[in-house]
Amino acid sequence: TSRLPPKPHSVHRARVAEGSQSKGCDGRAQRRHHAWREHDDKRDAIFYCSEWSNAIYRLDRRTGDVNRRVTAAAIPEQPRWLSDVTGSCAMAPLPHHGRDSLFVGTWLSGSTVYEIDLERVRLRRPQEPRSGCIANLVVDEQYDRLFTVSLWGVDVIDLRTGRVERRMRTGTGARMPVIDTQNGLVYV
Repeated sequence: TSRLPPKPHSVHRARVAEGSQSKGCDGRAQRRHHAWREHDDKRDAIFYCSEWSNAIYRLDRRTGDVNRRVTAAAIPEQPRWLSDVTGSCAMAPLPHHGRDSLFVGTWLSGSTVYEIDLERVRLRRPQEPRSGCIANLVVDEQYDRLFTVSLWGVDVIDLRTGRVERRMRTGTGARMPVIDTQNGLVYV
């Protein structure tokens, strides 16, 4: 965990979201952006991930501390390819409150889904739907399921067993599922 200089929280969020500088394949500086993805209301923390590595960060909004080691030893970096790219993560926009977990999937470097315990900020368990390139994830707390969108379609993972209970091929380009709990539908 590292400490940012004492400034208002809005400044912390802006600085962290700006990302860091790196060199692109042409040698010129390019900016890496981090996506704000999930807020842990219970602990007033924000989790965000890098678009070009498997790094996940946690900002404690009460103290301003930034934990840059959320994924240390949990989600391995891949060998470098395309210059500095060592992975890429997609994060479910909402946590699973009943499990007190957040879910992250690998986009450019595999198809593993990682469940991270929000209280201990540690890997709870990995799951392998073997679908490739997970672009989006959505938690269905009512039925304890996770919908993952990959390059080829949608997988429904039963979180109690960790098994893929349904695979629907939609063709390339499926988007973030939206769960309509009132009508029992999922829109992709």
